[in-house]
Amino acid sequence: MRITSTNQAIAGSAGTTAAGNQDRWLHAAIVAQVIMVAYFIVTNHVNLYPWNNLLESQLVSTLTDIAPFTIYIVAFSLQIRWLMLIGVVHSYIWLGLQLWQWWLPYLFGPTALHRDFSWYFENGYIETVRFLPSLGQRPIPDAQHATLELLSVVATATMTVAYLKTRRSRNVTPTHAANRKSMVRDHSEHLMLIVNHDPWRIH
Repeated sequence: MRITSTNQAIAGSAGTTAAGNQDRWLHAAIVAQVIMVAYFIVTNHVNLYPWNNLLESQLVSTLTDIAPFTIYIVAFSLQIRWLMLIGVVHSYIWLGLQLWQWWLPYLFGPTALHRDFSWYFENGYIETVRFLPSLGQRPIPDAQHATLELLSVVATATMTVAYLKTRRSRNVTPTHAANRKSMVRDHSEHLMLIVNHDPWRIH
């Protein structure tokens, strides 16, 4: 019984550690999303030329591209698992679209997946801050969007880990319940031994 109690204490300690680790990842995912959303909103609506080049309203872009992440922030805060999963999937799509928009044309030029580069010149991106060498007439990922992509990678990674941690904690719950039942059973057996013990019995 002493060994069982020790194992239960170890299991309880492990559960507490796992819960703390889960909370840290949830916090990291929320912070990463908040920073990404804030950066996107600022660079889409505040003139920081030449970091950005706001030639026209970016309201539609903000509502369609980044507004859903405000919902995911709430989902991760309240641990709404099904909505967290949607957020994780969306984050990969969001990151993939950015890579498709910027890095596919830059690295490979015109391809079957991306031939029309008029958007690059029409939106004035040729005037923004860049740190990569020019490769002919290919779009060059600028500093504004490279930063957004980095923030997107961090958000996607932390969201993925946080979701997996919460899902794993749900799967561990039956084990904790079994431990509690085992503890109650051990205490019951101990009480029965005390009740049945006869101190005046002659051995």
